[in-house]
Amino acid sequence: MLPHGDGSSIGVVTAYAPGTYDATAVKKGQRTTVQGQPAYYGKTKMSGYLMPTLAWQPSPGRWIVIQGWTDAAARARHLDPLTEEMRVAAAVDVLGSRTDSPPFRVGYLPAAASSATYRST
Repeated sequence: MLPHGDGSSIGVVTAYAPGTYDATAVKKGQRTTVQGQPAYYGKTKMSGYLMPTLAWQPSPGRWIVIQGWTDAAARARHLDPLTEEMRVAAAVDVLGSRTDSPPFRVGYLPAAASSATYRST
């Protein structure tokens, strides 16, 4: 998810296959709940920057991770990163494993955001 125009903020939703995400850093953050599952909110590195991060396991070993809305970008847009990431997380629909589409759908995007390209890893 990218804002329209200026590129000063970014939000990324990543679905990790079982055993491929190291949740050590985000687990040091605040505990919360997403879609009835234990979740963690903290700051983790993304592209060399500490970014607000929300992570939870929709099933054993799999992680959905949302990162974005740097403090400066959030303040400029009067956004609370945790609130925005929780809204996005509530809209993530975990579909299972298919090779022709991402393993989730996002039904909510914050104001001034547009969808980004899906890239399978």
